[in-house]
Amino acid sequence: MERTQFTMLGDTGSGKTCYLLAMYLKMLEGVGKFTIAIPKGDFQKEQQLARRAEMLDEEDLGVDRFPEGTNSTQKYTFNLKIAHEDVLQFDWYDYPGSVLKPSQADPAMRENLKKNLFDSSVLFICIDGAKLAGGSVDQKIRKVKKISRYVNQFLSEYREEKKYIPPIAIIVTKYDLYAQETNESELRKIFEESFQSIFSRDDTFIAIIPVSIGLEIEFDDNRGELDPINIELPIFYGIQIAIYYKQHEFENMNRNLKIEIDNNRFMRDFEKDRFFLWRSDAMINLLDQNISNYQSEIDQREQFIKTMNQYLPEIESHTDKINLQFWDGRWH
Repeated sequence: MERTQFTMLGDTGSGKTCYLLAMYLKMLEGVGKFTIAIPKGDFQKEQQLARRAEMLDEEDLGVDRFPEGTNSTQKYTFNLKIAHEDVLQFDWYDYPGSVLKPSQADPAMRENLKKNLFDSSVLFICIDGAKLAGGSVDQKIRKVKKISRYVNQFLSEYREEKKYIPPIAIIVTKYDLYAQETNESELRKIFEESFQSIFSRDDTFIAIIPVSIGLEIEFDDNRGELDPINIELPIFYGIQIAIYYKQHEFENMNRNLKIEIDNNRFMRDFEKDRFFLWRSDAMINLLDQNISNYQSEIDQREQFIKTMNQYLPEIESHTDKINLQFWDGRWH
């Protein structure tokens, strides 16, 4: 099974862990043919995550249903399943908000973050929707810039290392707090102004995704119903991007392997045509084995590409619900 990974950043209290738990519950229920599961053998992690997620759905707990802020790096591994068959495994890295600020962060944790970010298919940036409730658009921009100033440092280092900016999903949590006060046009302006360095590029994929774990969840002393809105859209966006990148990578790898097959066939045929006294049967067998191994790798990758092509339309049917997507230097 192929692998990828995602990294989530956000300020303390922005809702990173709440989002993860609600997403986990939603995908356990299933969205269309898609579900996720923790790999077999990691029972302790599965039990821990399941308990925290179940607490989020226990209305009688009131404010205690919400998880405490993360103070250490958390890694979660999930298997994406289609019709209950494993398709793609992904690691999800969740970092405490303090890692963003050099004055507060553990240097080793920041270095670990850079490494994992460089290996990630998509960067998720979690923005507290409470920052968008009340005040003018300019005031909201100033609040978001207090986060972007730190995220931009990591994006600059990513650009230096990888020569491009990673695909980004900006997850705006607590949609219920600002839905009536900040429309989509204002959201575009707020994030374009706050992250000008990435929106000024034409080689960047960006999505802005408002989410909520329930419009009335804070009613009656936080005893409202867990009723997620758009909670599955970020993970579908990440999976779609990861599949696109994996398919592109595999096509390039297969193209190179086909050249290697042609080279090995040429050398094998040349060896076969040599006078029998100088011909090396061991070399012929080695080249035949190389050709067989290369072809097997090609076949496996082509099967993955074929399988993903069957399911991409359904994945895209979910990501098409994301109203704010930016690529090729413009909104779509």
